[in-house]
Amino acid sequence: MDTMLYVAGSQQSLHFQQLKHALSISGERDLAEKCEHVGFGMVNGMSTRKGTVVFLQDIIDKAKQVMVERIKGGEHTKVEQSGAEVDRVAAQLALSALVVQDLRGRRVKNYDFSWDRMTSPTGDTGPYLQYTHARICSIVRESGHATPTQAPATYSESNEFLGCQHIQRLLGLLCQRDLVIESAIKHRDASVSTHLCNTHVHSGSF
Repeated sequence: MDTMLYVAGSQQSLHFQQLKHALSISGERDLAEKCEHVGFGMVNGMSTRKGTVVFLQDIIDKAKQVMVERIKGGEHTKVEQSGAEVDRVAAQLALSALVVQDLRGRRVKNYDFSWDRMTSPTGDTGPYLQYTHARICSIVRESGHATPTQAPATYSESNEFLGCQHIQRLLGLLCQRDLVIESAIKHRDASVSTHLCNTHVHSGSF
């Protein structure tokens, strides 16, 4: 066993420091060095002791209902209006909204839970990430280039393509992918979601 990760609230930091110290002075220094506390921030306004917790399934159900209403009421919705298809897409959007809401900030920071922000179709949200992905897929289909290897091959075409400032910014972010993933693993943080949000902002510029 290389590492033992204890995922618990940041308020438990002192407890795990004391635990590691107790292990060390009892002759289990090697074991103490393998223990790592992965602390996380709290959701402001939610407390099990005060009875103000909203359960995960309730959040998913409500987010899904918001997405169903948005799909059915959207003027530009490209989802087949059958009940099964709407439910399927709404469930995916609801989960995306929840995941991005929870992971968009630093792991150790508290944050305020907001229904409006979580389900918003714009900004650094799961629904907008899904929209951006769908838009990019549409651009690729309409371009006729099924794979990256079919991108413009001539010097003039490539030079014009890479000369675009929006393309340069987007390529710069894409080139950071491996570093972002390595950093997320090293620091046990969900910085990948922040990187995705930054990338989708630039991908919507052209």
